[in-house]
Parts: sequence; structure tokens; C-alpha cells
Amino acid sequence: MKENLVISLDAMGTFLHLKQPLADLYNQHILSLGGNPLSTEQVKEIWRKSYESMPKEVVHKKQDRYRSGFWKILTKNLSKEANITKPDLLYNKLMKYFIEPEIYSVEKSFDSFIQKAQQKQVPVIVLSNWDKRLPIVLKRLNVLGFFSLVITSEEAGFEKPSPAIFAYAEKKLKEKKIVFSSNTIIHVGDRIIDDCEGALAAGWKAILFQSKNLKQAKCPMIDSLEQLWQHL
Repeated sequence: MKENLVISLDAMGTFLHLKQPLADLYNQHILSLGGNPLSTEQVKEIWRKSYESMPKEVVHKKQDRYRSGFWKILTKNLSKEANITKPDLLYNKLMKYFIEPEIYSVEKSFDSFIQKAQQKQVPVIVLSNWDKRLPIVLKRLNVLGFFSLVITSEEAGFEKPSPAIFAYAEKKLKEKKIVFSSNTIIHVGDRIIDDCEGALAAGWKAILFQSKNLKQAKCPMIDSLEQLWQHL
């Protein structure tokens, strides 16, 4: 039986983008609660410290952070830095807000890419370090139906670049009766370690999408999803 080409896409930074900087989106809700606005640099540092404060097995074994309460930790730290006295209020606001389709845009080259994938009958899946809200976001953006599978790290229990999440994706592909081998899967993402190196270590092929630090990468890079077909 012929093995299928399978294309795996990372979500954020690949085919899905925020319309505004993350700090600006946070600040809308921070200000509504009487807090002080945060800069982009402050938000990045809070993200880093929040992740590093999680249990060692989460950080070192790349277990999924969302099962372990990352969003609660993050919003607590955001609230502290912004002088908000009730972090649960910010948590509730942000959890609801980040499933709203209006804050996202779909990569401009996605339509032509997915049309060609359908013409060629190539299965396309999503493999993302995200929580269970991702399918909701994709449905509200009217793109969920284009994917054979949407796999989040919360579902898999591990984050990229852990081999476990790639193995989980292969398991789900087999359950869908899609015939493939590891080297017929091409993963596309914007992060060198998570997407490029993680996929290669799992025996997949990998391509970087609009990534920085190209000199450090072991994968070819594309600037448009349409360019992916030139590498097949």
C-alpha cells in the first residue's frame, strides 16, 4: 500500500497570527481592571519566569504546561506586575478573550496552500503547543474543516520538541487509517528547536516558516506556505 505524504503545521506564527502584539491584547484587560499597562519586554519576561517556575518534570521533560496550570501561574504573575489585586478576574477575562476570532488572522498564503493540498489529496494536520481551546479558535475562523487532525500539547501530554508529541501524532494518524511512514511526514513551523529539530529527531522532515536565526537551522526555510510544494 502506498504511503501518503502528510503535512503537519504548527499553529501560532505559522498559519495563525495575532493581529496585535500580545502585550497590547493583555493591556486591554489589565487597564479594564485598573492595573498598570505592561511593555512587550515585561510580558516576555513574565512568560519566561512563569514557565521556569513550573515543576521540574514539566520544564525538563517537556510535559504539557497547560495541564499543570500554566495559565493560572501566568495571570497571577501578570497581575502582580500590573498591580491587579484579583488575578482570577484577569484569568477569566483572558481565557474567554483568546478564543475570539477577531484577534487572529490566518496566514495570507494559507488559502492557496490548502487548495493545492486538497487537489493533491494530501492530509494536513495541526501539531501545536497549545491548550484544548485551539480547535474552538480554528472553528470560529472557519478553517477547522481543512485539517485531518488538530493535535495540541494538552491533548498529547507533551510539548514539542519532545519525541512523545510526534509519536502521539503518528498514533492518531494510524487511528484515522492514514497510511504513512515517519519520513513521509513534513512538519512546518517557525521555531528552530520545537519545530525543526523536534521533527527531525522524530524521523520526520521539517521546514521552517519565516524563522529568524536561519544560520543556526538544520532545515530549509520558506516565506510562504505556497513555497512548501517546491520542497516536496
